[in-house]
Amino acid sequence: MMCMSRELIFAIEWKKEFNKIGKSKDTEKHIKSDFEKDCMDTEFIMDEGESFRDKYGFDVLDFEKLSTIIDDITNMKLIGSVIFSIWYLLDKKEKDSFLKTENKDIFLKLLNRLEEISDADMFGRFIGEARKITINSTDSYFPDRIMSNCEKEQRITINSNGGVWFSAYTYSRKDTNRIKGRKRIFKIDKTVSNNIIKTISDYFRGKYKWDMSVCDAGSWDIEITNTNGERYKYNGDTIEESYSFPKKDFSFSDMIRDAVGIKYMYLFDGNVEDPKIKKITIDYNRTTKEEEKSGIYKEDKSDNIIYLMRKNKEQSDKEGCPEYKSKELKREGGTEKYSEHLVIEGDNGTLEYTKIKNESEKMNIKYESQNKVLKLLSKIEEEVDLFENFRDFDDIVKIPYESTDYKITIDFDDYTPYCFEGSFDKEGLPENFDKLVKFIDAFIKECGYGEILDPLFYNRKRRHKSELIFCKVIFGNGTKSYYYLTDDDSIKIGDRVVVPAGYDDHKSIVKVVDIEYYKRDKVPLPIDTTKRIICKYIK
Repeated sequence: MMCMSRELIFAIEWKKEFNKIGKSKDTEKHIKSDFEKDCMDTEFIMDEGESFRDKYGFDVLDFEKLSTIIDDITNMKLIGSVIFSIWYLLDKKEKDSFLKTENKDIFLKLLNRLEEISDADMFGRFIGEARKITINSTDSYFPDRIMSNCEKEQRITINSNGGVWFSAYTYSRKDTNRIKGRKRIFKIDKTVSNNIIKTISDYFRGKYKWDMSVCDAGSWDIEITNTNGERYKYNGDTIEESYSFPKKDFSFSDMIRDAVGIKYMYLFDGNVEDPKIKKITIDYNRTTKEEEKSGIYKEDKSDNIIYLMRKNKEQSDKEGCPEYKSKELKREGGTEKYSEHLVIEGDNGTLEYTKIKNESEKMNIKYESQNKVLKLLSKIEEEVDLFENFRDFDDIVKIPYESTDYKITIDFDDYTPYCFEGSFDKEGLPENFDKLVKFIDAFIKECGYGEILDPLFYNRKRRHKSELIFCKVIFGNGTKSYYYLTDDDSIKIGDRVVVPAGYDDHKSIVKVVDIEYYKRDKVPLPIDTTKRIICKYIK
């Protein structure tokens, strides 16, 4: 059972007594004898209204002005001081004048406000006029999620002037240090910002208490600041708002997302849709050093080093060399630097691949196709999860004289980029890297190298006027081919055509796998019995 504060008890009890003024002599006697003592017991300060005057700029006995700002007072001690000071000043001016009917109303208003504030303080209710809200939200704190470089914390502040401050934080895959990610500062319409602030703060004027603990969920906390600078804090888990905020038929989170134009925010419900990939960059570097060679070298009289052979020192000493002296030396190996750079960019519809060897050899290929590149990025979004299951091992043996490393950067539409790096091998790469490579490889193969390097084009025969066209076709997934005649020179290998098939000559769609030209006396089948292609198949 929750205990009431002294201020709340004071407000409830004395509100009852002041309501009886003019009706009960005993009540008036009780107020005269005990009200001052009760004010002191509740630790209200009687300063003749000085603290109130400093804050609001007028005297506490100006009841007309006081009535207009009572609802703006949110400090229990201040309103208690006002009550005590008014009682003292009235009594000092005229004995027991606080019992007059014209003065009773101001006491009831003040006591009623004290009750509201005390009750709000007891249950954590927001009071006053809100001017700013700040929401901090976090994603779930699974270790594998923490290590995946995704946004873990987000913070948004909205004030009554339309100002919006948004920032997001990630954790690196190698450690749990917080890294600043997205950041935006902008303004929205004041009417919109004030509607958000009022709607949310009004909800917290009621009783709010979060006593659940949801496994696997993130968390949120909100700080609401009123015009007096007083801050009220509430918290909960990022789950469906119907659980967090019952008796509410709309979403606070969606209201904020729509108003500020930032889709990817956890807020109260954690319902963040996956951000759209707009760019993928893969950097690969390999450095190979030739192994250092040690052995016996021999120097001539001018001390110019000549490498003759590798052999042990004992053998060299046995052979003897009167004109040379033997010396054990080491020769440093050379270094080869090799790198690749792959960029898939949806905005301009390009896939660009660059290969560099020792800075002296460079190859660059660029594909441009907005539609195909966007389809590729969409497939990667749907089917490749690069953001989980990193395999970090501490006991991997390094390859002598060789190092390979990579860096993958994924840029999103209005979201903090993901960045992964490590050694370029099965243990250092994301577990699903092979899926990503297969999609990219299929894209490049589909684009091909063009017709200059394609034997289907440079080995293509041209038909003489005296020759007939025989097309080899296959049915469905079969491997056996059949000859069909045609007069259509536009048919190409790979085309689908309609042909008569079977004893009843029903129409079938087949694929052309080869085209051959024959003079009439060299045909592979009798012309009269060979069936003819009806037409090209058009979807």
